[in-house]
Amino acid sequence: MASKGQGAVWFKIFEEGRDNAKDYWAVDRIYEAKGYFDVVIPVDIAPGDYYLRPEVIALHEGNREFGADKDA
Repeated sequence: MASKGQGAVWFKIFEEGRDNAKDYWAVDRIYEAKGYFDVVIPVDIAPGDYYLRPEVIALHEGNREFGADKDA
């Protein structure tokens, strides 16, 4: 194994957020697909073993003062 996950070895292959034109969040697509979300793995990455980690970040009530982080 060439890397133990330390240092600058991580990279992002996909990101999606809000589409203001459609009034649509990325998580809406996950809900509609009943939890499924397809992402194409780039063909130009080096061959090898990779750890794929999906992540959904949400800021609930982030539009209010201390809404997303009440302890701030």
